[in-house]
Amino acid sequence: MFIQKLAPKSFLGKFTLQKGSLVVGIITLIISVICVISIAIEILYYKECKGCSSLVMHNAYSFSINAAIYCLFMFFVNLWFIWGVRNRKSSVVLSWVVVTGLWWGQSLVLVFVLLCMYITDTSLGWMVALAGAIIAYIIMAYFILVAYGYWLSIRKRTIVTPVTSTVAE
Repeated sequence: MFIQKLAPKSFLGKFTLQKGSLVVGIITLIISVICVISIAIEILYYKECKGCSSLVMHNAYSFSINAAIYCLFMFFVNLWFIWGVRNRKSSVVLSWVVVTGLWWGQSLVLVFVLLCMYITDTSLGWMVALAGAIIAYIIMAYFILVAYGYWLSIRKRTIVTPVTSTVAE
């Protein structure tokens, strides 16, 4: 399959895929914590908006609550992933790859749509933001591929070939 050829054989060319998957799990766990904290602070500051209409406040508040719940969910998924990597649980690792891959694709489309909606000029700020987003998406894609490569390696170890016995006549 094409995606198997993209999966790395080691993490950063130096470390094992298990160690790399643990690093990836810890980094994404930290990102989830930062996300939950920043969205919680954002929700608290909505109360101070005096010039906002009620429709704008309800929409912003509901989107932020939704994002906080999603980030909290990803926090627990990342904890589960770290546990799965330590215990060599292939189903847990594959589940993390699928959930995180879907999150990655969803956010990629969302950022693209938002950029198309709000870019009105080609200022330096927009170009720096776009370059930063592209770099972040490439790094996250590599992280997902590292976990996928680790899943491939533990899956190969756990495949048991059936033993057929022949009875001598």
